[in-house]
Amino acid sequence: MEKKSKSVIYVIVTLLFISLACGGVGLLFNLTRKPAENPNEEYKITFKYFIDEEEVTNEVKQETVKFENEEFEGVIDEKELYTFNRYECTNGIEGSWNSEEWKFTPTSLNTSTTCKLYFDKNIHEVTINSVNAKLPNGTTTQKFLIEKGKTKLINIVPTEGYKFDKIDCSNKNENNENKIVSSFDENTKDLNLSNVDLDDTCTVSFKINDFTAEVNVSNASVTEKTKSANYGGTVIFDITPSENYVFDSVECTNDQKGEYIDGKLQIKALSNNTVCVVQFKPLKFSVTLDIVNGTLLSTSKSPQSTTKSGTLTFGISPNDGYKFTGATLDCGNDKDVTTKLIGDVLYFYNITKELKCKYTLQAESTE
Repeated sequence: MEKKSKSVIYVIVTLLFISLACGGVGLLFNLTRKPAENPNEEYKITFKYFIDEEEVTNEVKQETVKFENEEFEGVIDEKELYTFNRYECTNGIEGSWNSEEWKFTPTSLNTSTTCKLYFDKNIHEVTINSVNAKLPNGTTTQKFLIEKGKTKLINIVPTEGYKFDKIDCSNKNENNENKIVSSFDENTKDLNLSNVDLDDTCTVSFKINDFTAEVNVSNASVTEKTKSANYGGTVIFDITPSENYVFDSVECTNDQKGEYIDGKLQIKALSNNTVCVVQFKPLKFSVTLDIVNGTLLSTSKSPQSTTKSGTLTFGISPNDGYKFTGATLDCGNDKDVTTKLIGDVLYFYNITKELKCKYTLQAESTE
């Protein structure tokens, strides 16, 4: 009986030992199998971040940007700065992007991978530097927020006498041209920017205005008909009147002023393109005739004018008791004056200078 009890105890102890041994083996087996049953705990995702195709060092987190509404004064718009574009993962790993949680989640992960996350910037910052002009803030440098796909009008006031020259931006295409598309309206002084897909810095340059002056002449010749000068400059034209012609007048368009002195036309302080018309008139000489002891006929007047070497006539009526016979002509120091009395008309011939003369009739004889 005692031997039988000891045998049972041995069997129980043996079974217990075997059970504990099997449990330990099973536990060890489970520990070694755990990574295979939960592979995601073994593999790693490395993220790289890109904004507008350029890699950045920090994680891209969603932000909002506030800026003034261009259509409604005083209204402030608030918009998200980034939009998720796409992902690229190595080793065939796929997944999905959750914009609300701003998170990328792989569909399955059975190996380590590197995932590139690409974002587009919805609002770009463009810094404008101006040369010889003022920006809306009254300075020569100003930053502007521009929504992707939209245009931006920036009013730029050039220094007086300057005009738009060029715009040069940092971002270029393969032809070394600005990626930003731009144009400048000389009338409104507005710079129009479009195709703004990147942050950029642009320098808008204005150069001093150059103007053209054109001269048209009558009865004269000009050595050079057209000249140019910068804003505020002076142009000078050499003009030679035709023979026996003298200066008459000058008129210029666009509020420009011309002055003719000693064969030269000067147009000073140019501020616009202009066309000047210079008129020359025939050279004329006047003869003033005073009648002593008589009067001029109503058909005559004094003084009278004629062109060089021309002829003038004066009709004369003697006073009562006076006659033409013996009448004398006094033209001061001008002795070489050719005259002839025909009837009651006194003729002046070959006039080449201004004359002031006195014609004295003689009294009739009382004898």
